[in-house]
Amino acid sequence: MDFQIIGVNAIVNTVLNNVKYEVDCMSNEYGKEISATAEFVASHRAVESFKPAGERICYDPYAIHFLKPETLEIINDPVKLKAVTEMAGPIGQEMGTSLRVRVRYFDDFIKKSVVDGLKQLVILGAGYDTRAYRMDGLEKVKVFEVDQPDTQNFKKQKIREIFGFLSDHVVYVPVDLETRTLGQSLSDKGYKSSKKTLFVMEGLIQYLSSESVDELFSFISRNSHKGSAVIFDYHDESVINETSEAGKMIKNFLKQMGEHLKFGIEEGEIEEFLSQHGFSNISNVSGKEYRNKYFPEANENRGFYNPMFFAHAVVDDSYNLVKKVEGIKMKQKVTKIEISKDEGLNLRELTAPCGLDCFNCPGYLANDNEEVRKQLATRAQEYGSPFEKAYEISVCRGCRKEEGICPIGGLRTEPCKVFKCVTSKGIESCADCDDFPCDNLHPYSDQASMLPHNMKVFNLALIRKMGLENWAREKAKLVRDTYFNEKWNI
Repeated sequence: MDFQIIGVNAIVNTVLNNVKYEVDCMSNEYGKEISATAEFVASHRAVESFKPAGERICYDPYAIHFLKPETLEIINDPVKLKAVTEMAGPIGQEMGTSLRVRVRYFDDFIKKSVVDGLKQLVILGAGYDTRAYRMDGLEKVKVFEVDQPDTQNFKKQKIREIFGFLSDHVVYVPVDLETRTLGQSLSDKGYKSSKKTLFVMEGLIQYLSSESVDELFSFISRNSHKGSAVIFDYHDESVINETSEAGKMIKNFLKQMGEHLKFGIEEGEIEEFLSQHGFSNISNVSGKEYRNKYFPEANENRGFYNPMFFAHAVVDDSYNLVKKVEGIKMKQKVTKIEISKDEGLNLRELTAPCGLDCFNCPGYLANDNEEVRKQLATRAQEYGSPFEKAYEISVCRGCRKEEGICPIGGLRTEPCKVFKCVTSKGIESCADCDDFPCDNLHPYSDQASMLPHNMKVFNLALIRKMGLENWAREKAKLVRDTYFNEKWNI
């Protein structure tokens, strides 16, 4: 087994020495560039799948179809395989083992999720993942595959070659997670936040910026049904900072494929990271633990440590309290209070930089209205949140006083993008910005009937036209009530 693991890593290194030529050839054939990393991972699944059923750790009969002819030639030629094997060191062996074990570990978790009633599977950075076609039970689950458009185009071509068609239960969502947000794209493709979902991020977050990772986990926790979960792998911070020998070797190895590691989590900090983003029931598995699980006979004194961890967690339902707060407002279960006409309010301070009217928000009204606060907490009980906990976190002093961190349901752990942008520019709101409107104010359809965020641009336009005080007293309440309670007519 170790011979083959070393070999395939060396194979990929050898092939990647001429990767530009090969990618150009593939581009001419398929019209778009392919992903070297996706092929690298697929090559491991392919080699492992050649083994007898009793020996292999994972099985993917379709992975071989995604390998370039040059890679297949080396794998199938014992002489070439032996030659390139001698080029590899311990990093190839350990990384190869971890990649294959990762496939098996994630497969096992997905199988259990299907048994437990999974309705949707979202595979982020899907690459050449074939689980939708090779795993029993997933044919009854809606599978969303999210990845770069070029990678997906090549993959869809290969899927058509293998099966003759694209399956109806698989939905391709072309998104660059570094430049576009996930919510609108998923929603447009039929994702339902009301269904139990598993989000899979295999070999993904280490290549994203910390801002993108934060947005990704925040989106999942805010837009998932009770019982939804996430599974992912990550590297120790020592790899990113190159403060360990193993980290330097791994980072340099990946650079040869044109991949640059950006994000890591300090060992022992995963629980805090996930809980801050709205997750509970957290499980973290170290390299030693997953090696011992699948290879109990392995030699522990290999002299090399692979700082890759696997983690999974469940969405903490109390984190989604904001959904319930605005749901109450929408359904008119909260007593209407003409708060905007209260002469004692500082309307300027209670208007968020993005144009939301904090002074009309149920979370703000709950500060001085026990009936509103109890209604928020009672409504939250319908989603499984204990009344006492919901009651405690169902109030907000307004965006500016909370310094851009909404406390309701633990929604955020750091200021939102708009708050940070406005603060950095030293202006009062987006209405004062020369770049208005910008992508920070982009509207979204996901949960638009519950959340007020699509009112931002209209509010800001009115603030520019009328002035903040006049808007707050004359239009803010009307805009909110119309948005949530009136039908759309043209």
